[in-house]
Amino acid sequence: MKKLFLLFCISSILVSFTSFNFSEESIIGTWEIKSPKNTAEGEGFITFDKEGYILMEYGEEKMDGRSFEVMGGKATMSYTVDSKNQPIEIDFKTSIEAYGMTFTTKGIINFINKDKAQFAMGKMNESRPTEFTKENSTTLIRKK
Repeated sequence: MKKLFLLFCISSILVSFTSFNFSEESIIGTWEIKSPKNTAEGEGFITFDKEGYILMEYGEEKMDGRSFEVMGGKATMSYTVDSKNQPIEIDFKTSIEAYGMTFTTKGIINFINKDKAQFAMGKMNESRPTEFTKENSTTLIRKK
C-alpha cells in the first residue's frame, strides 16, 4: 500500500510540472519557427505582441505588423486568439489600407508546454485547418 501511495505522489508531482494552462497572454513573445519547409536562409521568427500585432522575420527580411508596405500601400497584420475550442484557434488579419482590402488567414495552435507549440495555418481566406499534418504544421519554440 505504501508503494502505491508513493507512486501516486510521484505521478502527481510529475503531472504538475508538465501541465500547462493556456491564457491569452501565453502566446505573447518571440517564437522560433521550426519547419521542415524552411530554406537555407535559416529559421524564421514570429513575435506576438501585447497589442495584437505580429512581427515576422525570415533571414534578413522583417515585417512589422503595425505598418509595412505591400502592393504599393501601407498594410497592417494583427492576430486574434480564441481559446474556447481545442485546438486553440488563431487568426491573422492583414489589412491593406490603400485598397480597402482585408485578408484573414485562419490557424490552430496546440501548446505542448509554455515554451513549445504546434502551429498550423490555412491559406488566405480559406477554411481553418482541423488537424496538424506534416504539410500544414510547424513547431514554435519560445525564444529565450
